[in-house]
Amino acid sequence: MRNAWTLQCICVAALLMSGCAVTLSPEPFTADAASIRVVEPDEPVINPFLDLRAFPGSRIVERSIDGRDSETLFGVSASLQVVYRHFHDQLVASGWRRVSLEIESDEIEAQYVRAGLELELELEREGPDLYELELDVD
Repeated sequence: MRNAWTLQCICVAALLMSGCAVTLSPEPFTADAASIRVVEPDEPVINPFLDLRAFPGSRIVERSIDGRDSETLFGVSASLQVVYRHFHDQLVASGWRRVSLEIESDEIEAQYVRAGLELELELEREGPDLYELELDVD
């Protein structure tokens, strides 16, 4: 974000110095508090291939990694949709594009693609404040 702002400032300065007039107006910000996600760099990585970090404040109960695939059991007091959105936002920021999404009351399944790879994400509520995340990369 900071680099993008710096680049915009440099471009505006160059245009102003060349005698052109430019008006920049920021895009309207419409996100609510629930949609704002900050991924802390000190959160544990739950899948090294994807560089996917754990949900902030979660407690990792069990984790297994097999090549590019992983399974993680973790506890956190958050809704299924909020937990899914945390992982979805990281994947999209890394260039993954969601191609399918299935939502049930206790499970969300999504499929993503990037550069010839396919990723299947399954997030299931195992109990109160307990989730299992399966990630399969092909």
